Formats: sequence, C-alpha cells, structure tokens
Amino acid sequence: MQIASRWLVAATVVMTSCANPRSWVYLPNARLTREPVVDASLVVPPFLDARDSDNTSAVLLYLIPLMPFGFQNLSVPEASTMHVWSGIWQFKPADDLARSIAQEVDAARIFRESFNDPRASAGDYVLRGEVRRLQYHSKMFSYGLSIYGPLLWLFGFPASYTSNELELALTLTRKGEDAPLWTHSITGADSEVGWIYAGGAEFLFDRLLKDGMPAMLQSLEAYVDGTLKPRS
Repeated sequence: MQIASRWLVAATVVMTSCANPRSWVYLPNARLTREPVVDASLVVPPFLDARDSDNTSAVLLYLIPLMPFGFQNLSVPEASTMHVWSGIWQFKPADDLARSIAQEVDAARIFRESFNDPRASAGDYVLRGEVRRLQYHSKMFSYGLSIYGPLLWLFGFPASYTSNELELALTLTRKGEDAPLWTHSITGADSEVGWIYAGGAEFLFDRLLKDGMPAMLQSLEAYVDGTLKPRS
C-alpha cells in the first residue's frame, strides 16, 4: 500500500509538470550608451526554417518491463504536444530567433537602429538567418522496472536527461542585393539531468542563443567597423 501511494505521488508530479507549457523568453543585453559604429539601419526579417521534420516520440517505452527508458528525438520540438517535463511549447523559431538577434544588435549599437520586420526593404542592410538545427533529445528513466521505476526517483535517482542542439546561419547583405557581405554561424549544445524534486530544464535554446551572441556581435562589429564605416 505504501509503495502504491508513493507511485501515485510520483505519477501526479510528473503529470502536473507535463501540463505546463514552455515559452520563448529572451532578455537582450543592456543598450550601450555610445554612438553607433555605422550610421545605417539594419532589418532582421523572419528566419528561413531549413530543418527536416523528423520527430520520433517513444516516451511510453519506459513502461515496458526491462526497458531502461523512454525517449524522444525531435528535429522540430515545438511541433510536439508532449515533452518529458512540459506540454505544448509557445515557440516560433523563425520569428523569435530573428527578433532576439535584432534586439541584441540594436543594444550593441553597431547600427543606428536594428529591428525585426518582415519587409527586407525596411533597412539599409539586411541580416538574414537560416534555422538549420534545433534538436531536442530526451530520456525518461524507468531503470527496467516499468511503472515501478519512478519509485527510484523518490530516492534520488535521475528521472530524465534532456539535450538541445542549436545551429543558425547568418548572412548580411545590402538592401536590394544578394551578395553576402558577412556570414556567421551560431552553434551550441547543452544538456540537463532532471530530478523528481526539482524538475528539469529541457528548453535550453534561449540559453544557447545567449551563449553564442558575444562571438557573433564581436564578429559583426569588426566587419562593420573595418568595411562599412566611412573613413575620414
């Protein structure tokens, strides 16, 4: 009876966690108080989504006796209605990533103004992006014990493992031109172990973008300062 009660507690916690949505939340750096590197505007239109649509969800395999875990391999994770610790994701990569990068470039004062707009003609320069990879991998551990596996979570065994991979390709052009002036790739990967008492962070793409921004901004500013900035 005691074992059954503990199982019900574990199941309730997991089911409650899975009902919670996740949203894209990104805070750009504070705006620099300096003159822009170049007196020109930059528009960042929605990114091109170049991912494949290969989603595999087999979380319920953890219920099979002797199967150590259930898993998910998602190339388009926002399309899934279920993740290990959450439900639907409020995440539109083509829009959210473009908007966040425009905010970071604007805060860095590389251009006079940088903004997100679907019209590529709205700025003097255009920063286009291609979403090549937003991979989500997860495992829910049952340790081969089927429905009794979560009892081990109560004693400190890991409940899940989640990893995210990010790859973006960026290209700077002049308005009305296709020739690339500057290119850069933002890549990264991170993972989290989930515990029954602390949950698990499985949406790590905002963190990966933040980690990749310093190198991207440094590269873009060096190009703008060395090539686009007028010399007296």
